[in-house]
Amino acid sequence: MKKITTFICAFAFAAALSIPAMASATKQGPGTVEVQSPPPEEAAVNSTSNKANVPMLVTKDDKVYIYVSKITKKITLYKNDQLIKTWDCNVGRNSTSGDKKVEGDKRTPSGSFYVCTRNDKSVAYLSLGLSYPSSDDADRGYASGLISAAQRDAIKTAISSGVMPPWNTPLGGAIMIHGNYRENGATSGCVAVANDVMDVLWQYCMLGARVDIGP
Repeated sequence: MKKITTFICAFAFAAALSIPAMASATKQGPGTVEVQSPPPEEAAVNSTSNKANVPMLVTKDDKVYIYVSKITKKITLYKNDQLIKTWDCNVGRNSTSGDKKVEGDKRTPSGSFYVCTRNDKSVAYLSLGLSYPSSDDADRGYASGLISAAQRDAIKTAISSGVMPPWNTPLGGAIMIHGNYRENGATSGCVAVANDVMDVLWQYCMLGARVDIGP
């Protein structure tokens, strides 16, 4: 059997003034590597500048849309309803067994989200944070007793305002599109792409860009 080399792939936004936390990777069986992400509180700071002053390829009037397929492990970028390109991606190890429910279930969430944070100093090259948990997730979590009414309301208020929802509840959070893709890799819930692909996504995805994740 071929030896599988472990690799480090961290899913977080590292702020310039925060303490970077590199994640550890451990073998989880033939062909894949599981990656652990830093806690949400280390991942909640927006970048204030573009990476290396790279210009954006869109304006606020452009309609940018990303679709992630958890089955085919493909990510597709559209601008103004025109296909830009499709690339390979890594998704959560347990994504084929259902939707994300709680922190630590190693599933990439399904649903419609928006880019709520951008970090050009990410330990995973570049990162685009997604607005999980959603309002529906908040209602589900409260109904099942996972989160409090205050946590539910905080999530719903953030979503209605178009900003980052709390990432530190039992529902989980810190779901991102980031670099450090590896062939046959698996994440703890994020979407990993090759670094050169991340360069493209970075130039197209402003805060608020729509990201749908599905089959």
